[in-house]
Amino acid sequence: MKKLGLIVIDLQKEYLPTGKLPLSGIEFGYATVTSTQAYLAK
Repeated sequence: MKKLGLIVIDLQKEYLPTGKLPLSGIEFGYATVTSTQAYLAK
């Protein structure tokens, strides 16, 4: 059986548009990480 993994380093909410250090385009990366986590948790 093939196993998948995901390593996320330092994805913090302070980088979102409402955080202290907003990054351009972070919404796409955040959405990708959260959907991938949900998929792998199945």
